[in-house]
Amino acid sequence: MDFDKDNITDRVLKKIGQYVAQTDFQPEIIGRVSSAAKSLCMWVRAMEVYGRIYRVVEPKKQRLNAAMSQLKEKQDALSDAKAKLAEVSLYMCLYIICSYHPVFTQITRFSPQ
Repeated sequence: MDFDKDNITDRVLKKIGQYVAQTDFQPEIIGRVSSAAKSLCMWVRAMEVYGRIYRVVEPKKQRLNAAMSQLKEKQDALSDAKAKLAEVSLYMCLYIICSYHPVFTQITRFSPQ
């Protein structure tokens, strides 16, 4: 049996919260009567805690996923910009070498145009 713990409604959380808040709804106390009821009590308490925490964590996870997606876009753009910068830097180095190095200046001076 699968239980969709990520979609516990507020109404259900409120309802089981009333039971969890009772002092005698403790696994140790209920376990004196029935071990099956003890297990069920532990599960209900765990689902109640999970439901409360999920309500806080899930919006943060969604914001994190959106931020990670935006970060990937920015990193891709940065990578493209770095590649273009490397290409421009290479051309600038070649231009400087060809413009000021005596061997290349003579070659360019005497080459047919």
